[in-house]
Amino acid sequence: MYYKETVQTSVIRLYDVPNGYEERKKYLGVLTVIYLTPKKVWIANLLAIVRITRADIKNVKDLLKSNGVSVLKYERDGEELEEVL
Repeated sequence: MYYKETVQTSVIRLYDVPNGYEERKKYLGVLTVIYLTPKKVWIANLLAIVRITRADIKNVKDLLKSNGVSVLKYERDGEELEEVL
């Protein structure tokens, strides 16, 4: 038998300081990212205790794109949407 582990889920946390994760600061928002393929992801949820702006969404998309993601899927108002990054 041969075994290969693959990462299929990741978490993106939003902080109000640059080193929030390393300093174990309280995060302001969290997204669960499920990898459907190495280049296509599904955002399973977006939870935040602050208002999420368009700039925040753009920054998340830029982060995913920098990690090799080219297609983003999510549900909004009961409809599945897909965006090419």
